[in-house]
Amino acid sequence: HRLQTVGTHRGARWIDDSKATNVAAASVALESLETPCVWLGGGADKAGDFGPLREVLQKRARRAVLYGASASDIAAAIDGAVEVSVVKTLADAVAVAAEDLRENDVVLLSPACASLDQYEDYRERGRHFAALAEALS
Repeated sequence: HRLQTVGTHRGARWIDDSKATNVAAASVALESLETPCVWLGGGADKAGDFGPLREVLQKRARRAVLYGASASDIAAAIDGAVEVSVVKTLADAVAVAAEDLRENDVVLLSPACASLDQYEDYRERGRHFAALAEALS
């Protein structure tokens, strides 16, 4: 669950970084990418400051799809950095990302939040993401 490619769909790589449960870990994952990404973030807030994501998203992402309990808080913190969509669940986020793929995109699940609003732990969240990505293939 740390920067693990879990599938490809329409020329895009789907990467599970579900273990990134805080802003610092998500920022490192985003910085590691060489191509623009569609970033999937959200879940249960760990009382962190989402503001630092703004700059790294401007550099490394072209879109953010936010889900779960902290989606609106993250959206407010990164306002103007990239195009943002807010949805309820990770499955919804995957569906939105799949609609907007470009050749050589990366879809990165690196949530910057805990998973406890919708999952038992980050492993369950990562397995669900992998299954959703695989279903697209």
